[in-house]
Amino acid sequence: MNVIKISAFLLLFLSAQPAISETLLIEDVTVISPERETPLFKAYVLIKDGMIAEVSSKKIDIRAPVVRLDGRGRYLIPGLIDSHVHLAKVPSMTGRHKKQHPDLVASYLQQQPRSYLYFGYTSLIDLNVFSPKVLSEFTQQPLHPDVYTCSKHLDIANGHGMFEEDPKTRLYDNANFLYDHYQQQTLNGDFDLKKHTPKATVKYIKESGGICVKTYYENGYGGSEFADYDIPTPQIIRDVVSEARKLNMPTLLHANSWESQRFALLTDVDIIAHGMFHWGEYRHASEVPPAIHVTLKAIADRGIGYQPTLHVLDSQRSMFDPAYLNNPLLERVLPKPLLDWYQSEDGQWFHKRIRQYFPRHLHALDDEGMYQLFNKYYRHNIQVLKALADYDANLLFATDTIIGQSYANAPGLSGYTDMQAWYKAGVSLKKILEAATINNAKAFHLDNSVGSIEVGKKANLLLLTKDPLKTVEAYNSIERVLINGKAVAREALAASN
Repeated sequence: MNVIKISAFLLLFLSAQPAISETLLIEDVTVISPERETPLFKAYVLIKDGMIAEVSSKKIDIRAPVVRLDGRGRYLIPGLIDSHVHLAKVPSMTGRHKKQHPDLVASYLQQQPRSYLYFGYTSLIDLNVFSPKVLSEFTQQPLHPDVYTCSKHLDIANGHGMFEEDPKTRLYDNANFLYDHYQQQTLNGDFDLKKHTPKATVKYIKESGGICVKTYYENGYGGSEFADYDIPTPQIIRDVVSEARKLNMPTLLHANSWESQRFALLTDVDIIAHGMFHWGEYRHASEVPPAIHVTLKAIADRGIGYQPTLHVLDSQRSMFDPAYLNNPLLERVLPKPLLDWYQSEDGQWFHKRIRQYFPRHLHALDDEGMYQLFNKYYRHNIQVLKALADYDANLLFATDTIIGQSYANAPGLSGYTDMQAWYKAGVSLKKILEAATINNAKAFHLDNSVGSIEVGKKANLLLLTKDPLKTVEAYNSIERVLINGKAVAREALAASN
């Protein structure tokens, strides 16, 4: 029998090399996968041509050349899925900063795919392709997660997704905008409205390679700010949902308030793409009020996918945490020159400016006051997540990395931090695993290829030294990442390597 024994040193070397064999056998490992009621102990998993060929509780006899991985004392789980990312952004860098520091931008973008893999994210879903060029460069890296997209977001004319753009040109710059004929929108320009119907715009997304449709209901961040943009009618979003389902595409709605998530119920969208940050008239409540429980129960009962996106608020809150940049895990996922820049006067620009997004009477708050302000909304989101978990809702793990201008947007690490927060909120380890694997796979119609350890699926897998059904710290105990069947030592993926 031809056998190639593999060592940790060899795996480090192979991480940047083509696979030395098309066949890999993981031996004597505990398989933990969401389709199984209980783990499969002392299992054997055979991988051929990047696919799972066999999963067995008995030794697999194979006579062809094979790379063997010793799985004793290890746990094999599906690769993780983050279903809400934006890969074209660089944390806390404006266009001006990017022009001033092209070397920092290049080092970040080169490391970004490896950082997601470092924390086990083998599949990502980019909900709005801001830059096809950056996305192409991401997928051309030697090691990178699989990437799926919703193509360019679908927003109504002059909607939230384009309100910061020049009113004279934004409809031309967002050529696939949706015209909401139910409210007779005013357009600045001459457009063929036949190209801006739900049917035409959804078809365009599908033909552009999108697997999903991302749209918006935003009323000014829970009504806290004046909404100087158009808001869609429920009828037009229902039409979008109907057209998308004809093409087997889920529709996601940006909805981060009680009002917007009631709108989501009204429109029958497939996925709510944010947590409930804003509670409207109950904004001062310390516990989830009965009226909001009614909404959450309805979301759970309908099986609507729910992305809590705790990271959105945590990334803002962390700007006022003096210890954030001292986290040693940041050095594993961000290049050191970029970390050094965040500590500089120029790199702290957003920390100084973020107060301007709040009413004037809050501008005088010190850092502790700002931290507690964000913490209030963060606690609301945590309470909503716990309620949904108790209702057995269809939770989808999603971070919305990179969101806003905060430097607290480390790829991969943000996901691990969110998992810790889910567990602290009271979500079971079983539900966390499901949310980050099979739930996401099913919600985006990818479950025929990823999300569980089953024959015929991609060999996107993680080999852990700790049990993820016993401790959330297991997600920081990754020993090997398997991406399309290639086994990579985790440390080979670190920014500081």
